[in-house]
Amino acid sequence: MKKSYDVLALVCLVCMCLLCWPAASPAQQPDSLAVFGPQDLLEYVETYHPLARQAGLLSEQGRQAVRAARGAFDPELKSNLDQKRFEGKNYYRSLQAGMRIPTSYGMSFKAAYEQNSGVFLNPENRLPDAGLWTAGVSVPLGQGLLFDERRLAVQQARVMARATEAERVRMLNDLFYDALKTYWQWVMAWEQTQIYEQAVELAGIRFEGIKASFLQGDKPAIDTLEAYMLLQNRQLSYNESLLALQHERLRLSNFLWNAEGLPLQLPLEAGPPSRVANEGPELMGEEQLALLMQQLTANHPELRLYEYKITDLQLQGRWKREKLKPKLMLEYNLLSHAAGEFAGSFSTNNYKWGFAFSFPLFLRTARAELELNRLKLQQAGLGREQKQLEITNKVMAYYNQLQTLRQQLDLYTDVAQNYRRLFEAEVEKFRLGESSVFLLNSRELKYIE
Repeated sequence: MKKSYDVLALVCLVCMCLLCWPAASPAQQPDSLAVFGPQDLLEYVETYHPLARQAGLLSEQGRQAVRAARGAFDPELKSNLDQKRFEGKNYYRSLQAGMRIPTSYGMSFKAAYEQNSGVFLNPENRLPDAGLWTAGVSVPLGQGLLFDERRLAVQQARVMARATEAERVRMLNDLFYDALKTYWQWVMAWEQTQIYEQAVELAGIRFEGIKASFLQGDKPAIDTLEAYMLLQNRQLSYNESLLALQHERLRLSNFLWNAEGLPLQLPLEAGPPSRVANEGPELMGEEQLALLMQQLTANHPELRLYEYKITDLQLQGRWKREKLKPKLMLEYNLLSHAAGEFAGSFSTNNYKWGFAFSFPLFLRTARAELELNRLKLQQAGLGREQKQLEITNKVMAYYNQLQTLRQQLDLYTDVAQNYRRLFEAEVEKFRLGESSVFLLNSRELKYIE
């Protein structure tokens, strides 16, 4: 019986993986609900449950990670003042101020103003009294031209943002699954309580009838004792079912919260919709099952997380291959006096340029990192294939189990009807005096089971 409710919850979980649940606010509080259905539960869980709110924060974390990575391309203002005075002399005074603008193509633009003065100023730092304007560009011609760490960070952040969305879906799926599983266990306890309540009522009516027959001399005293013991046993079973129902109600209340973040209690009188007890899960056909299998790769959060992990490793591999190139940075700056109009004072005859070059001869670090990245990619690919196989087999196993349980449900329905017929026949025989209380109780017990 427990397995059947596990499967019911899993079917709902599969449906939720394929659908986008709307963020709807429940119209009623649980305290005012007489009928509490699975959709009511899911609305409360998705809207108010702390774990659902926590999962919602993951998307914002991903967006902020992208924002932080893009900050590497923000224009940057810099200023530096260095001055020394001793015994009334201005040894030196050096002022630099400027702005640097990095781009997503590797190159950077900069503009700066520099003014130096002093008695003991280094000759190479001597400038016109009004200062010097600089406007230039730096370009990596080797490593970093096509791909660099800043572009790597931005793309990794975008992948992480998509990964956090998949993680959010995974957290919600786990939460919905636990909530639905607890709900169906509560439904089962509620249904059992209703059955035992009816059984107690029938046992009480029978006891009163047998007791009246005994007083009239139609039944022996032993029959009244047996009927009374049956009533007591039914009352014990009913009390146990009430205790189980109370336990499941409290477990289900763990998923109920309000907008203020306070826990709620499901009232004792609340029950499931009447249709829940009579309707089994709708079985999907083979075409729907095949479509579900095709959508697993695109929709299943765990497989998506593997995809994002592989994409991140591919980005790292691209940067590690870039490290195989030599470092060659070229910088060129136009110079101008600070006096006069800024735009017209630059000349191609006034400039400053240079380059920086470096290259490790053996490339052992770069080649080792690239090989490690290849091994990690291979591991991630194998892990993804294994996870996809496990998920596929799990879905097929639950599908086959669901098919079998539906057949078992039909069979148990027929068995219950046959036991009911036997019980009704035994009641008629008992009325005619051709049966005993023992046989009547035995038939009824089988029917209740």
